[in-house]
Amino acid sequence: METEWLWDITGLSGPALNIGFLPPYYPPRVNHLKTPEERKLREIIEEEAKEGEKLAGQGKNIVLDVFAGITDMSFLGFDGDTSELETLKANMPGWGSLYWLPIKELKRLNIPIASMGPSGKDAHKATERLELSYSLKVAPRLLMETIWKLGGSD
Repeated sequence: METEWLWDITGLSGPALNIGFLPPYYPPRVNHLKTPEERKLREIIEEEAKEGEKLAGQGKNIVLDVFAGITDMSFLGFDGDTSELETLKANMPGWGSLYWLPIKELKRLNIPIASMGPSGKDAHKATERLELSYSLKVAPRLLMETIWKLGGSD
């Protein structure tokens, strides 16, 4: 919508290249292990990864510091400086009317994050497949144990 409007007001015609950012923008989130809560979560995740290796009996569970996909966990805090968003705002058609981020609210949050989930290959592709035994038996158990440990129950 906004891009078409911007094109129309330029008065140009013919082929063109439009460079800009398309919403939605998901702010990066990383546990920096600076707070006791972040360190506790990391310790529990590492314990559960080892437990997952025992339960699955194959391969290795990997703990990564950065999730390379898009995740709603991005909205559990904001790690950057609000000035970093100026370039984003200037290059995203519709900022403030079609799309915006509650930056002030996000800066007040600092909830430690971790993504635990199923196992498989080729996520979000036509060839996507799920490793059923791990995904339906092991992963839910690890998640439940993590929740219990975070809640203070072993």
